[in-house]
Amino acid sequence: MIDLSVIIPTFNARSHAQATVETLHSRLSVTGLRSEILLVDDGSRPGERPDQATMPEGVKVVQIDRNRGKGNAVRSGLAAATGRARIFTDVDLPYGTESVLECYEKLNRGDADFVYGDRSLPESKILSRLRKRRRLSSVVFRGAVMTITGLRQADTQCGIKGLRGRVAEAMLPVLRVDGFAFDVEMFRCARDNGLTTAPMPVHLANGDDSTVRLIRDSTTMLRDLIAIRARSARGHYRLKSAELRAAGAAYRA
Repeated sequence: MIDLSVIIPTFNARSHAQATVETLHSRLSVTGLRSEILLVDDGSRPGERPDQATMPEGVKVVQIDRNRGKGNAVRSGLAAATGRARIFTDVDLPYGTESVLECYEKLNRGDADFVYGDRSLPESKILSRLRKRRRLSSVVFRGAVMTITGLRQADTQCGIKGLRGRVAEAMLPVLRVDGFAFDVEMFRCARDNGLTTAPMPVHLANGDDSTVRLIRDSTTMLRDLIAIRARSARGHYRLKSAELRAAGAAYRA
């Protein structure tokens, strides 16, 4: 059985994605873990689509025919993965390879069902390096998340998160958000089902350049947050609660 699956969504970034999977593959190959990397292309134009033939062994390209959004790409990767731990991170590998391994260790030790990077932790080394506009975007979105969905996590949008494999499989049927608020939906689903979550400090290794634009994406993200709240209020995310709890218990057994 695969120990670790790493999901990397990509869009119109063929050369960047190729370099990232080669770096990650090189690091994972010396860990002794049975691992796989899933590069999920979210409907890139033909010349920017990754080529399976150029990928190292253990790297699988998941091709989506049309662009639907990062949330859909991550869900597609989680569904195609087979690992006991499933971690997703951004194509620029912003927090390096060691953060992937740290996230895996937390899941493997049983620290939580859902582990997420948190840039606001005192041990993290990133916030002071973000551009002023990016910091403003993060603050505004965090306030909207707290106000609309009731979540209190300090950082829902950090670009690395991990789930136990069976927990991911149980969550997937109830997740709906295709856009950038998909992370928030995962947190809401986890909370509605009593799953354990654990933050993880992160250190900036690469650019961490978000494709989110506060003004351009604000309407869609606001709409998604309201939809998440409505689904939660009517019990949508609790429909599979028994399966989610059983999946977490089975992993820890």
